[in-house]
Formats: sequence, C-alpha cells, structure tokens
Amino acid sequence: MRSFLTVAVIGVAAACGPPATPADFDRAAVADSVTAAMRAYAAAFPGRDADAVTRFYLNDPDFRVYFDGALSRYDEMVAIVRSLLGSLRSIEGSFDDIQVTVLGPGAAVATTPFRDVLVDTTGTTTRLRGLVSWTWVRRSEGWRIIHGHAVHVPDTAAATH
Repeated sequence: MRSFLTVAVIGVAAACGPPATPADFDRAAVADSVTAAMRAYAAAFPGRDADAVTRFYLNDPDFRVYFDGALSRYDEMVAIVRSLLGSLRSIEGSFDDIQVTVLGPGAAVATTPFRDVLVDTTGTTTRLRGLVSWTWVRRSEGWRIIHGHAVHVPDTAAATH
C-alpha cells in the first residue's frame, strides 16, 4: 500500500508541474512564418478584395478585435472590412517594424506601427498611422488572426511633407 501511495503522490505532483514545452520547434522559423503572414495580410489590402483580406481572420467564437476602441467579433470585422474596401478607390499601407513574440509552435503575437493612405470614391485622401497587435494561431489552412487591436490616428506629419 505504501508503494502505491508513493507512486500516486509522485504522479499527482508530476501532473501539477509546469506544462511540457516542445524543445524541438524552431522559434526563428515560427517568427519568420508569422512575419510572412503579416506581410501577406498587408499585401491583400491594395487589391480591395475583402475575401482576400478576411481569409486571414479565424472564424471562431473566440475571435476578437478591438478596432479603434470598439470590440468586433468575426462577423462584425468582416463587415467592417467589406464596407471599408467598398468605399475606397485605393489603399496603400506598410508595416514599419514587425516584431514577433513566439508563444509556441502554433501561436505568436505580432506588433507593428503602420501607415496607410486611403483614397475614397470621391477622391478624398486620408492618411493614417497607428499601431496594430495581432495574435496569430496556426491552423491547417495556415496562420490566422484570432485576437488583436488596431489604433488609427490621422497622420498629420505625412500630410505636411
């Protein structure tokens, strides 16, 4: 009985320990693949194809994006993108300095400042800058955004140059 109790205590203690972390995944490769996903996401906007942009969003009950302070779930975010892209003649943008924090082999957070130039269908140009933070998860179809926030402010510095 004593040896059974000892084995049971050791088993419970081991189960309560820190989770095992895979030692064999390549953090740099994960960071590189998330950076590539960020660049592909940004590159989808100039085509003004909402499906190409929103394919990067994970259609999941846990999807949340805080877009300029307002919470958007998946369907709302898709509608925002469709409305925005439908109202534009052109959109150009860039991520200035993508930083990736690898959380594991299938998850990472990417943050970056950005600049956008939007021209609406009337020809009015709007210049924006801001910060974005996306939590990416790897799924069978590739990296997808499940959570994030984006803050847009007028880019008055760019307008004066």
